[in-house]
Amino acid sequence: MDIPVIRDARPSDFETLSRLYRELDAIHARAHPDLFQVPDPTAARPDAYYQELLDHPLYRLLVAEAEGQVVGFISFHLEYAPELPNCRSYAFVKVSDLSVTPAFQKRGVGTRLMQAAEDWARQNGAVSVVLNVFDFNQNARNLYRALGYQELSHRMRKKLE
Repeated sequence: MDIPVIRDARPSDFETLSRLYRELDAIHARAHPDLFQVPDPTAARPDAYYQELLDHPLYRLLVAEAEGQVVGFISFHLEYAPELPNCRSYAFVKVSDLSVTPAFQKRGVGTRLMQAAEDWARQNGAVSVVLNVFDFNQNARNLYRALGYQELSHRMRKKLE
């Protein structure tokens, strides 16, 4: 495989992004069917969803292109933590979504996407990159750990009957 090219998403990518999001959505639905639903194969996020990400100055939507096709994406945005009596003010980047199509996983695509987010974060004054990952998603957790990410907190839930 050639080294994936990371670039800004563009409208011609929206159909492929919808497929990649359906793959990501299905993973979550299988693990937590009480929280997520298996997406309709014909359902897609509207183009306006992607266009809003492209147009927003604090948001980024990047794709990874390899072997002539889009094989992954990452969406993230810049946030600011306010100064509070017990907290310092700082800028950080929050990764919302990362997905690599199964045929291209474990081939460096996710790493390149995360590195692109980190580079953008540094260029925009962020002091850290944060993300949420479900405990069931061992592949993602392994990737993030390999890239130097550490657990910061644990979100817990009690399902009520």
